[in-house]
Amino acid sequence: MSFRCSFIKRLLDFGFDLYCYLTLVSPTKTDFKSAIPNFLDKIQKIHELLPLRIVPLRVFKFTPLEKRMDESNRDMYDGQLKAIDVWSSEIQKRFNAELINTPITEITINKP
Repeated sequence: MSFRCSFIKRLLDFGFDLYCYLTLVSPTKTDFKSAIPNFLDKIQKIHELLPLRIVPLRVFKFTPLEKRMDESNRDMYDGQLKAIDVWSSEIQKRFNAELINTPITEITINKP
């Protein structure tokens, strides 16, 4: 994780205009109420508004995938739903409605 954060910071320092995607797949027993805020704290150290440039992607069950899923995979699939809920809740706590409703392309995080 720290390598990715430092890499993102370096890209921003070089002036790249970044948009990030994140899959939050983890077992349901994960302490999302701790892990997600800790992750967002690290991201906000890079730039306060960077979480608004991150889109949590949801993995969907398609028939070929669902047939291959075992209990562990199903648990991780369910875990992602919990994680996305915590992510959304945490974003609501950290940012006002105006910022949250601003299109991702209008959130400025690169240096002038």
